[in-house]
Amino acid sequence: MTSRIASRGCVPIARSSLRRTLLAPPRRTQLFSQLAASLSGLQPHFDYKYIRNHKDALAINAHNRNIHGINFDVIVEHHQVLADLDHQINQARNQRNDLGRQIGAMKRKQQHVLASPASNTDSNSAPTSAETLVDKARQVREQINELEHRKATIQQALLSETAKVPNTTHPTTPIGAADQARLVKQVKSAAGQGRHPLRDHVELCKMHDLVDFQAGANVVGTSFYYLQREGALLELALVQYAVQMALAHGFSPVLAPDLVRQEVVHGCGFQPRKDEASQTYYVSPFHPTDSTDPADPKIPPPPPSAQPPLCLTATAEIPLAGKFMNQLLPLHQVPQKLVAFGHCFRAEAGAHGADTRGLYRVHQFSKVELFAVVPPQQSDAMLEEIRQLQEAIVTGLGLGYRVLDMPTEELGASAYKKYDIEAWMPGRNAWGEISSASNCTDYQARRLNIRCRSSQGPVEFAHTLNGTACAIPRLIIAILETFQQADGTIPLPKALHPWLHGITQIPGHQPLASQQQ
Repeated sequence: MTSRIASRGCVPIARSSLRRTLLAPPRRTQLFSQLAASLSGLQPHFDYKYIRNHKDALAINAHNRNIHGINFDVIVEHHQVLADLDHQINQARNQRNDLGRQIGAMKRKQQHVLASPASNTDSNSAPTSAETLVDKARQVREQINELEHRKATIQQALLSETAKVPNTTHPTTPIGAADQARLVKQVKSAAGQGRHPLRDHVELCKMHDLVDFQAGANVVGTSFYYLQREGALLELALVQYAVQMALAHGFSPVLAPDLVRQEVVHGCGFQPRKDEASQTYYVSPFHPTDSTDPADPKIPPPPPSAQPPLCLTATAEIPLAGKFMNQLLPLHQVPQKLVAFGHCFRAEAGAHGADTRGLYRVHQFSKVELFAVVPPQQSDAMLEEIRQLQEAIVTGLGLGYRVLDMPTEELGASAYKKYDIEAWMPGRNAWGEISSASNCTDYQARRLNIRCRSSQGPVEFAHTLNGTACAIPRLIIAILETFQQADGTIPLPKALHPWLHGITQIPGHQPLASQQQ
């Protein structure tokens, strides 16, 4: 948007009229080019008045979240400078318009005088006056160019600094690191444990040929895998089960893209903290110039792409939020409650040990995601509704779990309040996160321009919420390790039986291949 504003009135077009030459907007092709460029980006709507009036509290909030390096004084100063520049630009534009009117009037007067037979006096004074006005108009135009260039520079610096500011935090959220999480609820599994030596999920997967980690490493790299046999059926059953539960609770199904533009990722708050590596995979429209197969002909190098690289989504929350960007939702279209199945891609590389063993932390996995867009007054209640659905999904599987109110250092930049649900994983002898639910209030909506009309009438920025209905690999771990028997067999939750093609335990009563025949 800034580039389009900065260019208006600054690109001359050859015309017979001097006034139209000085004041004409850019050419149509250039204007369309600038419009396309502006549409490819997003203009955040930050609340600078709130930041100015609460900068000390916001600085404490960022510190509590372990986010550093935000200069709130710079934000306030840059915003004031922009206001001053806007005033100067408007004054200069008014002066330019006034000069244009004077030049136009003088040109018309000159033409009238030249057309008169008796005009032989003062004929030389008009050009001199016109030239003076033209020179002055050029000076004003250059002044506007300079002011708009400075404005664009300051505005970019302001947006970059303000984008670092995290969401505010719910007043009851614990302050500190993960060990400060508040236990909300804990439910034991119906399956007894400790009656026999426990195997972890990696050993169980090898025993029953459920996952091929080696093939994944050969084809892609470490932390990739193939689910197969009952393991593949278990994923498909979990997806169907979670989606059916969400539909029963009023969520509407969506299949979203796995690729999004980078500004949508950033608009959702997925940016690495200072000194942290990006966890995003980028995809460019690149074609190799050489073929590794000698039978293939040489491929000519492609022209350089004008499109920036796309991002593989870390969660379906991102394309679901992007679905509503630059929209004003009328009252009858809110709340929006969506459930989406998608693939998640994360470049995270954790430390060695239990957290990266097997399926627990991988680069690609399947997930069923819950997402909601609501009026501001409904977001607290919607967070509890999402959490209750998540608990119902885990309870239906017969797993032991606990609900945690997560502390400030565990909140993403977008989260105002966040619950984590962890399942007990006997093979790890530890709790493991299987889902989370976050109220992002208007953090994402201000960055993606998602607005709604509330019941009171005024247009407001909507509140967005997200939650995990089913993170497949983590649930597979919990199911295998929780329900394993002494002989290595694994009874499967009854809630999944409708989608397991007659299989009620691992291994099945007969080879899977023969069941399919």
